[in-house]
Amino acid sequence: MPKYAEEILAAVTELQQHPTAEQVFLEMKREHPSIALGTVYKHLTVWRRRGFCSASPSRVRRTGMTGRNGTIT
Repeated sequence: MPKYAEEILAAVTELQQHPTAEQVFLEMKREHPSIALGTVYKHLTVWRRRGFCSASPSRVRRTGMTGRNGTIT
């Protein structure tokens, strides 16, 4: 798992209100001052493709886990 991947997903969960990537970035910047906005976008894209979060053109949200095999929807 890449360096910030799990923390970025946790930030999406903590922010709750369908945050923008920029809001996730600002949240991450508190603990990791050297993180780049591009890093946040990259990880959000990976999480979205894997089904761990969903995104509208300007917002992202964590999705729930369903299925007996632990798949994310």
